[in-house]
Amino acid sequence: MVGWWSATASFDAVIVTADPETIPPQLVKQSRSDGRMVVQVAVYDQYLYVVQKTENGVKRDQQTAVRFVPLLDSGCSSN
Repeated sequence: MVGWWSATASFDAVIVTADPETIPPQLVKQSRSDGRMVVQVAVYDQYLYVVQKTENGVKRDQQTAVRFVPLLDSGCSSN
């Protein structure tokens, strides 16, 4: 994958320092169970989230308002 680590990677924690429009599914997939990701997700109103992968799915907790630059050519599209 261009722009992402190997599909065999397994992360305990990830910090995304640019603004994707959605939670990057590739990073969720590559997170270990109970792994956490700090990511700002939005198009206009931007909020910082702590995302945790659990055995039951993905838990997303909104933290605070922020302003990040767009994440370009990220391969984050679900299409």
